[in-house]
Amino acid sequence: MKNKKMTYLLLVLTVLLWGGVVYRIVSYTGNDSPIPQNSVKESSMSRADTLDFSLKLDYRDPFLNTGRKQEVAGLRKVSNRVMSKSVPVPPAFKYKGLIRNKKKIYAVIDSDGSVETVSKYMPIDGYRILTINPDSLIVEKNGQKYSVKVN
Repeated sequence: MKNKKMTYLLLVLTVLLWGGVVYRIVSYTGNDSPIPQNSVKESSMSRADTLDFSLKLDYRDPFLNTGRKQEVAGLRKVSNRVMSKSVPVPPAFKYKGLIRNKKKIYAVIDSDGSVETVSKYMPIDGYRILTINPDSLIVEKNGQKYSVKVN
């Protein structure tokens, strides 16, 4: 008997709850009064129709790295010399691997038949060691970076 009373009570509460939800939805959407026609200004509508738009398509294309060239008056070409860049020369030494000593890492370098161990930022044959990795060594000379693979 107790179970039936609880079921009827829950049924009544469910109907009341859903009735309240339906009432709020109907009362919110039920107010469909038309918008008065005189509230819209006709001057703004006619003004929007008379505006003239044009696209400026003379911008630089970001994907092609080409664009319009701006010519400056009064400048002239000095000469048609071709300046040759120096060809980067890779390091002559060979990277053989690395050695870890607690927290310090050393690179094993074969330079002209002699094996040396160097640490990070030490110079060797004019190159400065930037990074020591297990499979490669990154060195720098005159601002040019080179990667030396394990041989």
